[in-house]
Amino acid sequence: MPSVFRPAALVLALIAPAVAGADDVIITGGGCTVTPAPAWKNTLDGPYDPFVVSPFQSPVWVKFTILLCDPQRVYFQNSNSYAFHHPFASQHLDPFIGLSVAQFDQLTLHAAGQQAVLGAVLFPPTFHAQNEMAVQLVRRDAYTREQVRDFIQAVRSAVTSAPFATTYYFPTFEQQASAASHADWLAAQDPPIVVGTADRWVSGAECYSSGWTIGRLRFVTASQVPFAFLNGTLTPADVLLTDAVPAQLPPLAGIISLTAATPNSHVAILAQTYGVPFVHLPDSVDQTRARSWDGRRVILSAYPLVQFGGGCDLRLLDATPLAPEQNAELLALKLPPPLNIEPLADPGSYAASTAGMTVADVRFYGGKAANSGYLRRGIPAHSPPSIGISFRLWSEFCEQPFFLQEGASTLRDAIDLRLAGHAWPPDMIALENDLSLIRGWFTDAGATHFTPAQQAALLAILADPQYGFDAGRNLRFRSSTNVEDTQSFSGAGLYDSYSGCLADDLDGDARGPSICNPAESSERGVFRAIRKVFGSFYNTNAYLERLRRSVDEQSVGMALLVHHSYPDPIEMANGVATLHPTFADHYDMRLVTQLGAVSVTNPDGGGAAPEVVRIEMIGGQVYPTIEQYSNLVQLGVTVMPWDGHYRALASYLQAAALQYRNETGRHGAVLDFEYKRVAPDGRIEIKQIREIPQPAPAAPIAPFLLNEPRMLCTEQGEHGDIFALHRLKLRFRATTRNLRLTAANLTESIYSDSTLAIVSGCDVRRLAGPPGGWPLADYEGDVQQTVDRWRWAHAPSAAQFALTTYLPAPVSSAQSPIKTLRDLGISNSGCLYVSADYAAPRRSMLWDGSLGTTVNDLVAVCPCRARVSGARTRDFAGDDGVRVETTFYWPAGPSGIVAGYTAPLAEWEQTVIEGLTSRPMVLRDYYAQTYRPGHHNFTEDFLFEPRLDPGVPADLIAELEAQGVAQVLVIETSSLISPQVLLLGPEDPCPQRRCAAGDMNCDGRFDNFDIDPFVLALTDRTAYLAAYPQVTEESLELIGDVNGDLRFDNFDIDAFVAALLAAP
Repeated sequence: MPSVFRPAALVLALIAPAVAGADDVIITGGGCTVTPAPAWKNTLDGPYDPFVVSPFQSPVWVKFTILLCDPQRVYFQNSNSYAFHHPFASQHLDPFIGLSVAQFDQLTLHAAGQQAVLGAVLFPPTFHAQNEMAVQLVRRDAYTREQVRDFIQAVRSAVTSAPFATTYYFPTFEQQASAASHADWLAAQDPPIVVGTADRWVSGAECYSSGWTIGRLRFVTASQVPFAFLNGTLTPADVLLTDAVPAQLPPLAGIISLTAATPNSHVAILAQTYGVPFVHLPDSVDQTRARSWDGRRVILSAYPLVQFGGGCDLRLLDATPLAPEQNAELLALKLPPPLNIEPLADPGSYAASTAGMTVADVRFYGGKAANSGYLRRGIPAHSPPSIGISFRLWSEFCEQPFFLQEGASTLRDAIDLRLAGHAWPPDMIALENDLSLIRGWFTDAGATHFTPAQQAALLAILADPQYGFDAGRNLRFRSSTNVEDTQSFSGAGLYDSYSGCLADDLDGDARGPSICNPAESSERGVFRAIRKVFGSFYNTNAYLERLRRSVDEQSVGMALLVHHSYPDPIEMANGVATLHPTFADHYDMRLVTQLGAVSVTNPDGGGAAPEVVRIEMIGGQVYPTIEQYSNLVQLGVTVMPWDGHYRALASYLQAAALQYRNETGRHGAVLDFEYKRVAPDGRIEIKQIREIPQPAPAAPIAPFLLNEPRMLCTEQGEHGDIFALHRLKLRFRATTRNLRLTAANLTESIYSDSTLAIVSGCDVRRLAGPPGGWPLADYEGDVQQTVDRWRWAHAPSAAQFALTTYLPAPVSSAQSPIKTLRDLGISNSGCLYVSADYAAPRRSMLWDGSLGTTVNDLVAVCPCRARVSGARTRDFAGDDGVRVETTFYWPAGPSGIVAGYTAPLAEWEQTVIEGLTSRPMVLRDYYAQTYRPGHHNFTEDFLFEPRLDPGVPADLIAELEAQGVAQVLVIETSSLISPQVLLLGPEDPCPQRRCAAGDMNCDGRFDNFDIDPFVLALTDRTAYLAAYPQVTEESLELIGDVNGDLRFDNFDIDAFVAALLAAP
């Protein structure tokens, strides 16, 4: 074994070329020596450093090592070249050069004798929006809180790119308990260290199962779900809001998890089968709102986004305003379709090999056993030999004499009597009592029994050499009903599987321990396992689903699939896969895998995140991509060897899928698989295949429009004329009626109590209430579009205005019928259109930048944009000494890959105009400044009208009027030509300028003298209007609207006070 520290390394360092960075140290304190190399450095340039690994849509990361002989020095490794600590350290860190993996682990992963700390730095995938970093520390023993603080501070100091707002500690699996206990202490350090998880960097909501529902929202912690269901707090008609998702859930209308779940868990698959929306809600604001709605009737809609990059379109809407008939109409759409179940039948024998089974055998052996035939024929070397035990055994067991239930002569009679009084929705306490009693009859050897003939027949079958079962190994008896794993219904996770030891039944005694597992003190025979599987036919969730679907209990039952068990010690990995055939020989696969026997189909809620790998197979070529790493393995390490095992698994899945497709003719079937990697040879075995039922096509459904109030603004983008954008500058607080979009419901406007504020001359006019009450209102509409018109008799040029709304088209049963304002407009853009027709020509700009006229304006009105950091400043100078400096913001750009983008305006900061008046004019008002970008923002036009800004002093406006100037137009026709600054006269007269929001006494200033008028206006409008005759009832709504919701009410008080305190 080489020595740990090598003095000779000092000589190498002195003669080595200077390949380390300027901040990298060759000789460290305490006798540590590290030879410079391009593979490491002591500082990191944040998330954009070339050493950082940047997986798609996941946190980016880089690994590091800290030598404990110099704990302030951090060695960041090029993680694109060295994904693991050992290969890097054993080649480039002198103390560890040449060490084996075992030797290296002994010196790094244990507190005793530890010589180095291993870890990783992580950054969010959207670092530009989240100035955060996180640190992970690796060790099998817990670190002390002081160690965590010191190591993280050393790492933080070595990351040089930015002053991070927050540093997080993302503990690994072994460190989680310790980190949780010290979270408060770490947060109190300077700078603070916040214990968290990468969940905070989830980019948005996740849809594990698509669909929509209506029901009461109930918050129940995961551990309390079973109890809440039994005591009636939670019912099948409710939408569950929970902190985590347990392995099983009762039937529910919808599921919202506050922590990430597994997309291929049994809960997710069942939710997909039932069309139940199942989502992860990561945003803290959304979580708080959802928690506040506990007990309220809601509508939940969750569907994948179709644009590049994907995501989840999640809507959680308040359903309390819906009328009873609207509730009933929505609920009618949620009625489950009838199940196509083939009644159970007797094949004439107790068992058969699954090797020859097809879907035609579901009626004899159940779905799970029948489907196994495709595995045995398609991939015999990678699927377990198995047999199916038929419904004959179930039927005989249920027909045995039984006298523990009054009025019954057989077990079947007793079951029917106990369940006869239950209907959907059931009394859960009474039903659970009956189901528990029935399950007990199956498992209690004193209540029911197998006959000697049945026992002898089954033992002979299981011991038959043709099936290859080893009596000394546990056999797994798995549920295989004719109401699960079929082409019309999955039923995943509803029933149970148990293991039994054949040798325990053949040894001639009932004494323990178990031959198959000596750790079991008593025998664990096969009949005990069969009883328990039979009893699971009356599991609560299983029976509830059959009750909800009105399944005939006489036509269904429990058969069994039997193969060797996979004991935990031999499980190297386990997982589930879904396979979507997209076209021809193109498959889209999603593999969810976990280390060892930690289940991905039935997670225990312990916080073990699985690995997620997506595989595209095109023409036999396999393209694997890691979407998420398991947190039970080292960062950057995969659960199975990369990438050979994943390619092999993909080939097995393809072979099984082809077998299923060719024999059933169901070429578009979406398939679900369960697989394991087992010791000692690491062989992959696929133990289950089933089809995931897809919704059947149905007639188009007229969508429901539900009120989701939104604030819309004139879209100052490339589509529109600069003058039209200015003249039709508006803000629209839109609310809609709750209605189904049918012709009968569209005889009046879809908008209800809405508010619109729009430029009119040099004033801003406000319209409130339903559009039918606006001046000279008119309406027309059909199922494609609606048009609301109005006119002001005194409006400039006698303009007639129109608000045009394009409605969403009818939807299929696979799409959400729930629509809101965000779905209106062309291509469901959420944008409306406002037009104006004028009696006299108005200014316009022609394509070449010259001025013309028009009698028609048209602008888009879209959801108001939110600005992002990074102000844009432009400075223009005119030939006559006029100078314009304007500052504004763009919104966030589109995510994913786009073929160019033109940024519209999000928000104005201010515009300063000099050279026209005796003092500079400063414009801050929304209506006084207008922006129109050219394509890709290569050119930009601006229009400023100081008289529309009530903050510009009256004397400066008078100076402008004396010059005949009302507008300043900046035209940029080409990036190669200097912009033009044009001075334009007024288009419309200006009899009176409006007062600024908050300027309640209309003296042109916002100060303490506005307090008394503000209070008076809130408490006695009549007295206020008499005291300030220049203010009208209409204009008061805008003057008092300090919070920007286009209404003057008590909600403006806090905004008024805050603005007053912030005023200069």
